[in-house]
Amino acid sequence: MRRYIIFLAAIAIGLLTGLYYGWSVNPVQGTAGTSAQLRSDYQADYVLMVAETYRSTQNPEESVLQLAFLGEVNPVLSMDAAMTFAETNGFARQDIKILRDLYNAVLEWDPSLALTLTPDG
Repeated sequence: MRRYIIFLAAIAIGLLTGLYYGWSVNPVQGTAGTSAQLRSDYQADYVLMVAETYRSTQNPEESVLQLAFLGEVNPVLSMDAAMTFAETNGFARQDIKILRDLYNAVLEWDPSLALTLTPDG
């Protein structure tokens, strides 16, 4: 019996020592990241989630506000990048359709967001 008590006491002391060291002596120093620093696949997944939300709410204004999380001034840039990523990386056709539906709805809601492409000269 005494052997088990010593064993449990050693575990408790080790646990408490580890917690004290991790929280007080050498805590983890986190770095603040931004959503714009997300990898392109995560950004595409986020835009797809916004598009799926749009499919149920049918509110393009809310979708534009959600897309602002990615840090782009123009949400169409985020949607365009997500569609390009989805098409080149084998997303399901249904997912690409959902992204296009959001893209079209946002442009119908605010045509001034349309991208104007300039030829490279």
